[in-house]
Amino acid sequence: MKKVGIIGASGYTGYELVKILCKHRKVRLEVVNSMSYEGRKVCELYEDFNEDIRFTGYDTEEINGMNLDAVFLALPHRESMSFVPKLNTRIIDLSADYRFEDVNKYEEIYGEHSDKGRKAVYGLPEL
Repeated sequence: MKKVGIIGASGYTGYELVKILCKHRKVRLEVVNSMSYEGRKVCELYEDFNEDIRFTGYDTEEINGMNLDAVFLALPHRESMSFVPKLNTRIIDLSADYRFEDVNKYEEIYGEHSDKGRKAVYGLPEL
């Protein structure tokens, strides 16, 4: 069983990911981070959710100490760049921050990229 976490779990993308991962037989959701909703049950924010899971508020140091197999970043564009350098695990970023091979292309669309030297792999698993 793989241990995973989500940073940005209270937004639309994060919540959809929570629903998917809760049903996955080979995944245990250890981190459901939302700084705005820390300690509250997910069903308080999303009434259609019927699992007994609470939002967490771990910092990156605590997350690194949990030995997770992967962390999903469900953050707005430009915010993932501040988390990726601090995390010591596989990262699956759902924003555009590491989507473009050419950083100049990213900057044309979204503005300055603060983590230019990092290599990332872009994938479309649904295809």
